[in-house]
Amino acid sequence: MTVLVDTEVSRLNSTIVDSLQRLAEIQLEKKWHESQPIMNTIGSQYVGMYMILHHDEVMYIGMGNLNGRRWRHVSVFENKGEALVSENGRSSDSPVARKMYEYDKDINNWRISFMTIDRDIDRFVANAVMMKIECILYQEHSPVFCTEHMVGK
Repeated sequence: MTVLVDTEVSRLNSTIVDSLQRLAEIQLEKKWHESQPIMNTIGSQYVGMYMILHHDEVMYIGMGNLNGRRWRHVSVFENKGEALVSENGRSSDSPVARKMYEYDKDINNWRISFMTIDRDIDRFVANAVMMKIECILYQEHSPVFCTEHMVGK
């Protein structure tokens, strides 16, 4: 009985992994929004993938709430690459923004491009799909601010 269960679990796992890969490939067929200055707001509720560019070079790939992530990177960048500390002592940091600031202190040289993930995909599934997309894009662009061990996490 254990062998049957193990075999079925393995088969289901393989099917799910293959399906996530296919969903990622389908999402990547969608058009990315044209890059814009990183200072521009994206919109409050969009979830998806984003790329931070220095001029036209992809420097970082991320995922999540697009405007929230953009805001954090910009805020830390504008704080001279230092973490923001609130009155109650909580810290809000962005290792990416620290690297951006060290690389080029002119915010006008930084841009962001993004792709939203269809709202008809369950959020739990969308998160797994975005992890797959992040791995694909990392292989394509080798962004210098991404740490390989964190890609797809």
